[in-house]
Amino acid sequence: MFNDLRYAFRQLLKNPGFTVVAVLTLALGIGATTAIFSVAKGVLLRPLPYKEPCRIVTVLHGGWNPVSPADFLDWRQQQTVFERIAAAQYWGGTLTGRDKPEAIPGLSMGEGLFELLGVEPLLGRTFSSDEFQPGKNQVLVLSHRLWQRRFGGETNIIGQTVTLDGKPYTIVGVMPPSFRFAPFWAVHAEMWAPLSLADRLNDRGGRSLRVFGRLKAGATREQAQAEMNAICKRLEEAYPESNRGRTVSVDPLHEKAVGNIKPALFVLMAAVVFVLMIACGNVANLMLARATVRQKELAIRAALGAGRSQLFKQLLSESVLLSLLGGILGLLIAFWGIEVLTSLVQERILRFDGVRIDLATLGFTLLVSFMTGIIFGLAPAVRSSKSDLTETLKESSRGSTEGRQQGRLRSGLIVSEMAVALVLLVGAGLMMRSYLRLESVDPGFNPRNLLTFTVSLAGMPEYVGARRETFYRTLLEQIESLPGVQSASAVNHLPLGGDMWTLSIAIEGRPPPLPGESIGAGFRVCRPGYFRTMGITLLKGRDFTERDKLDVPGVAVINETLARQQFPNEEPIGKRITFDDPRTIPKWLTIVGVIKDVKQFDLKASAINEVYWPFSQHPGYLQETAGHVAYMTVVVRTGTNPLNFVKILKLVINRGMLLAVLGVAIGLGGSLLLTRLIRTQLFGVPATDPLTFASVSVLLLAVALLACLVPARRATKVDPMEALRYE
Repeated sequence: MFNDLRYAFRQLLKNPGFTVVAVLTLALGIGATTAIFSVAKGVLLRPLPYKEPCRIVTVLHGGWNPVSPADFLDWRQQQTVFERIAAAQYWGGTLTGRDKPEAIPGLSMGEGLFELLGVEPLLGRTFSSDEFQPGKNQVLVLSHRLWQRRFGGETNIIGQTVTLDGKPYTIVGVMPPSFRFAPFWAVHAEMWAPLSLADRLNDRGGRSLRVFGRLKAGATREQAQAEMNAICKRLEEAYPESNRGRTVSVDPLHEKAVGNIKPALFVLMAAVVFVLMIACGNVANLMLARATVRQKELAIRAALGAGRSQLFKQLLSESVLLSLLGGILGLLIAFWGIEVLTSLVQERILRFDGVRIDLATLGFTLLVSFMTGIIFGLAPAVRSSKSDLTETLKESSRGSTEGRQQGRLRSGLIVSEMAVALVLLVGAGLMMRSYLRLESVDPGFNPRNLLTFTVSLAGMPEYVGARRETFYRTLLEQIESLPGVQSASAVNHLPLGGDMWTLSIAIEGRPPPLPGESIGAGFRVCRPGYFRTMGITLLKGRDFTERDKLDVPGVAVINETLARQQFPNEEPIGKRITFDDPRTIPKWLTIVGVIKDVKQFDLKASAINEVYWPFSQHPGYLQETAGHVAYMTVVVRTGTNPLNFVKILKLVINRGMLLAVLGVAIGLGGSLLLTRLIRTQLFGVPATDPLTFASVSVLLLAVALLACLVPARRATKVDPMEALRYE
């Protein structure tokens, strides 16, 4: 076998053109297959990093919607199939006191949830039972990532106090690197605090909890589903006003984590298998064509005593060697492909951080390469080893010709390749057309030349009321004064941003809705100029203005879907709506405008009812410091690509600092030469004192950086049109 491989290697070296084409063809097929296999293994097949994750389920309304505290408490009391059932609620805060302030996303974890997941902390502990009571719940468990990034991995972090939203929190634990929760919602949470429900025991309207359960040993998901259906039915009968029509779905947590990406990965896996089949067919055809040219050589070797089995092994060795070379290059392509995919989607797909080339992937690549070599080399080896010696030698003087059976085999391979390629191209064409159709869907706003970022004032009691209003107004005025900026405004939640608050509304003059038949509407808080900045069409009425303050009658803007459904034959402008119970003393909002529908969930979903409330008239967003109402997302409309403002700054600074670093490097070399001349003039300091060299270098680079900032800042303020006109 060693001799066969050595001879095969020499043959491949004699035909570099054939070898390069064959290896590249195989490398593309094997590389793509390996990359997608790694993705599928890391995302779909890798178990969740919890204890016995197959027993963990989600218990949610409709499979995705949150649950009210009172309903959850009833579920926990009446259920019998779960070993544990616990809830979590989205939470976050602004971390201050260390370096710059940072808004940290997190979760409030209900009692027993850490135990349900079964993951021990890396440092410290999780929460004790008394820490779920009001006033005692200001303790924190940190993610490994946050611990490393903000606290430098300090081993004495346990017991330290940090400030979140202006309140002291004591750090009691740090979770291991693999702990990410929850894997389908609030995927970027980096800290966890105890969830207290003491003040919401009877709340059935505020649905904000995600519920998780661990099935008892031997219990099935179907049993849990049947029991939860029965509990929901009892709650509907007991509380029809809040629970009419409420259903619940019990789903495996793993399915929630991979459900959205699974179909796409299956399609990709099928596609790369087809690509590998095409690669094998291409190389098999090349091998058949090459075998036709080598018929005389093979006949002479047979005449000299080589048996058919020896010829078969020789030709198969060449194909296996080709496939192994293609596998090595394909592995490099897979590494590169995974890096590209990771950079593109890691922040959007939580489990993508587990995608890597490991021993299992290496074994898969080796197996695929070996089997590929056998598959595409088998037919040429069989055909060539069975060639007629006498006929081949007779025809050698007239030139070699391809046999009828070999011709049929090559024709069959070509037909198969064309068929598989057509399947791939049809699938790709349909996907492309689907993408173009999605691109052509009007989202209701203009996303081009739009820059967004989030500003949080959580935990800053000095910025409430009039001072918060002044802060945002000044911020937006300064942004609008920048060259190239056309307009700027702010909103609490961006469309298509994955966050949507839905509240019930009532219309003045109409009877209260029956239980379970309330009018739901998406809730948005925005500043004046938001619709203009986003490119949202105002169909009738007016936008919000600076005159819409807290001390004047409340106003609202609704979308066309709400106007069409609730005011089909009347003018909506001037009508009044409220988010409060109309039977109490509600705060009425007068409708002053109607806007075009905006896609909120995704481009394929139909529009829902929407109500926009002025920032300066919403008591929570104007006056409270809680994290969920103390932030706004700023939107900026520019005349050019908005990222140019950041690209320009880096360009000028990088250019200046490159020259500075080069000068420092040369200067260090010159300094080493100079010290030989002044060595005798020094006392108590070595001529190559590292502290002196380092201090002077850092000081000089710092001065250079400050010098670069001045022209860099000036460059960002240059109007591109003015610069082009000057040139």
